[in-house]
Amino acid sequence: TVRDPGGRSASSPFVLTVRPAQSWFWAPPRSLYSIYSTYGGRLELFPWTGTAFPVMWLAWDSFLSYQDAAGRTAGGRIPLGQAFVRQAAAWDPAGSVHIVGTDTSGSQVMYEKRRGDGAALIAPTALPLGGVSPAELDLAFAGGYLWAAWSDSRDGNREIYVAALDLTGGIVSGPLRISNNNRTSFGPRLVPSDGRVWVVWGDDRGWGDAVFGSAVNVTTFAVEVQELRIGFGYLDDVAPLPDGGAAVTSHIRAENGVAEVWCYRVDSAGALLSPPVPLSFDDGATSAPSSVTTDAQGTAHIAWVDMANDTWVRYARVPLTGPPEPDGGAIVYRAPLSDQPFRVSAALGPDGEPRVAFAGGLPTGVTVSMTYRDPIPPTAVIAGPTSANVGQTVTFSGSSSSDNAEIANYDWSFGDGIVGTGESVTHRFDSGGTYTVRLTVADRVGNADAAEVQVAVADAPPVARIAGPSSTDEDIPVTFSGAGSTDDGGIRRYLWTVLGPTTSSYEGPTITVNFTEPGTYTVRLTVEDNGGRTDVAELVVSVRDVFEPGTANAILWAGTATVVAVTIVLLAREWRKRTPRKPIRRS
Repeated sequence: TVRDPGGRSASSPFVLTVRPAQSWFWAPPRSLYSIYSTYGGRLELFPWTGTAFPVMWLAWDSFLSYQDAAGRTAGGRIPLGQAFVRQAAAWDPAGSVHIVGTDTSGSQVMYEKRRGDGAALIAPTALPLGGVSPAELDLAFAGGYLWAAWSDSRDGNREIYVAALDLTGGIVSGPLRISNNNRTSFGPRLVPSDGRVWVVWGDDRGWGDAVFGSAVNVTTFAVEVQELRIGFGYLDDVAPLPDGGAAVTSHIRAENGVAEVWCYRVDSAGALLSPPVPLSFDDGATSAPSSVTTDAQGTAHIAWVDMANDTWVRYARVPLTGPPEPDGGAIVYRAPLSDQPFRVSAALGPDGEPRVAFAGGLPTGVTVSMTYRDPIPPTAVIAGPTSANVGQTVTFSGSSSSDNAEIANYDWSFGDGIVGTGESVTHRFDSGGTYTVRLTVADRVGNADAAEVQVAVADAPPVARIAGPSSTDEDIPVTFSGAGSTDDGGIRRYLWTVLGPTTSSYEGPTITVNFTEPGTYTVRLTVEDNGGRTDVAELVVSVRDVFEPGTANAILWAGTATVVAVTIVLLAREWRKRTPRKPIRRS
């Protein structure tokens, strides 16, 4: 509301829509590697090969790596050296990678061929394509040929040129001039689509940024769609559509210099399939650059950099009909401006869900990261016994559980108050009954699934067994063992009692007894298992007296009385280990 000095006022409503931030099942990004670089490069996340995603950082310092479906690096980072300024790459069906760029002076187009593991097949060599200051190269494989597109100034203005190469870098057709602009054409992108290769570029004819495209037949090399205006803005990326058309993303700058991301889709003739679709919020902050990939249904999957507040990487999918999902894009990654992402690349995984690689961190260096969207929950599977005995150690495994990307956590509960973690666990039940063993698996996004198995735990009593002699001599150490006792889950106590002329107690699997008195003894073993159940075994042991009785003669005198010899038999116990006494004489 405004008011003038005379008291008159006027009002105008202003509506600000605050949309909720949406993560939309994106996993936390993984850092792949860091590169010391003080200038930019090109980041490419290539399509799934069947085993991995190739990721390339293309610049003076170039690197290749392979990431699995969850973004984990397989085989490490492969440095490609500093032979020339690499700008674009393409894979052929044999798995070889072809790379183009310019020499350090920017005067020649360079080419090299490598194996998938990075080993050189054809050393860097200059291509005889002519031109003046070639730049902004792109490369694609289509129709058995390599297709290269670039801009150069051989005809005065900067125009777009295309050439077909064989798989050794030999020129098959071209160079062919594609654009006809009396000002500047720039930033070409190539995409094969239904027997043709689309060449799409940025153009400033008419004093405004626009996106133009042409389509070249990959067999006849004829231009079948010539220089159609596709949309407005500065070209970011292009991807094929199922009908031979193309999906294009660009960012359109307003008068205040703020850019927003848009998506255009054209059919095989270059006609718009649907109205242009705005993707980023009109929030006063620049959104650029962007990357697009498409699926078999023609849905465009788009990632872009959004510099609102901090720097965000966002994602949205755009079906052939209907608005983008989600509105304004989901948050893929958020970083401080000091670590601002400035390159982004998208591809679809084997599960049909998008993967996004992004690079940021200039001017101190570049960190390449990767993440993925994962709305698909894992599947929990338990492998393990359904029966056990008390005290028995059993193993449960969740290794057969699966996920479209990766399982981050395995959490177990055993129904007896005990929990565990890990892909494989061991457990012991201390009492009988039926227990529910539960495994919960979760992926890095938080999607979870659970599986259960019932385990019947038997509590059979132990069986006590004594090993040892049933007869022995007195005063000799004798060993008795209960090690032959058995139980379904383990014996925790061995209690011994020796009953007879003398009594004693012991504990342990094995004992040693010294019988000091002859006679008959009972050796009793009581075993107790982990469930508290017991069993008793007994062994009767006969202990022999090994010492002969001693004999002594006693002669008694009473004055001059007749000597009477009396034989006294002394018991063995009294004379054990002694020499029999001599006769005792008394008066």
